[in-house]
Amino acid sequence: MSLTLNSPKSLRDGEATWVTLGLTGQRGSLHFNGTVQDDTPLKVAGSAEFKTPSLRDLLAWAGIKSASDIEWLGDFSIAGQGDLVGDRLSFADASITLDGVESRGGLDLIREGKRFDLSLNDVRISSGSGSAKLSIDTGLDPPAIAASGQLTGVTFNRLPVGIGGFESLRGTGDLAFDVAARGKRARELITLLSGTANVNFTDGSIQTDGLGGLKNHLGFAGDKIVPRQIEYQSLSASATIAQGVLHNNDLRLVGPRLSATGSGILDLAPHRIDYEWQPDIVGLGNARIAISGDWDNPNYDVKSLNITKGSGIRGLKLP
Repeated sequence: MSLTLNSPKSLRDGEATWVTLGLTGQRGSLHFNGTVQDDTPLKVAGSAEFKTPSLRDLLAWAGIKSASDIEWLGDFSIAGQGDLVGDRLSFADASITLDGVESRGGLDLIREGKRFDLSLNDVRISSGSGSAKLSIDTGLDPPAIAASGQLTGVTFNRLPVGIGGFESLRGTGDLAFDVAARGKRARELITLLSGTANVNFTDGSIQTDGLGGLKNHLGFAGDKIVPRQIEYQSLSASATIAQGVLHNNDLRLVGPRLSATGSGILDLAPHRIDYEWQPDIVGLGNARIAISGDWDNPNYDVKSLNITKGSGIRGLKLP
């Protein structure tokens, strides 16, 4: 830890003085260089930078234990010219990095009693743009949380999915969400989560390494009917969430070799899935597949399978 005060007397007398602060530890570092005025309200202005090698570990250390299960909360940093006036912290154009993905934009954090409001404005990220808001009110019993956001034209190189054997998604597109919940613990919040979500992606792929159970069910034909990587030209879906259960009935994927539709539900807290996937493979045929159970290790039930005449799939096993 290092601290330099240009004039301790000025700080004591309520006048602005130059301050340099450096904190470095196992979980991250914080550096500040600017002015501080111990007035009413407190005023701080200058350049600030915060870094941590693992946001997941930092949140878990701070008492948010559920964060330890979120794989993508890795390296995180925020830097820029900041202003703190009383209970409002603002960055006009902050640089924010999470898991190697860089973005820039305005940031406002406001505290009113036991309510905290965080806004990200005009964020530029991965060739796209967006905005987001997060509100947490700990003055209510149980506490309330609400989050909303919209991303447009953002490119994702590896967006984690981890549901029903679909591992990750790559592509460029739009994403919007508006959700809210009340609860004291993460699981309680997820159980009571309600809201909406929409995705619309183009020109990407879906990694399907986790669909081994379905491939085994289909025998030697598994790699043909369920490729390791599904290329697509468009992928869209909308969802409503009520009491922790996500409902979707309009999944649509269009690709050069495989197109598909889907509908069903995801029970978010217990990680349960009840979904029907209907792929149509060019030159092979189409299928109707029910996916159910624990979404980390689901059951696959091939309800129907129509093979194109003359395709000659050898070794296909049907129930």
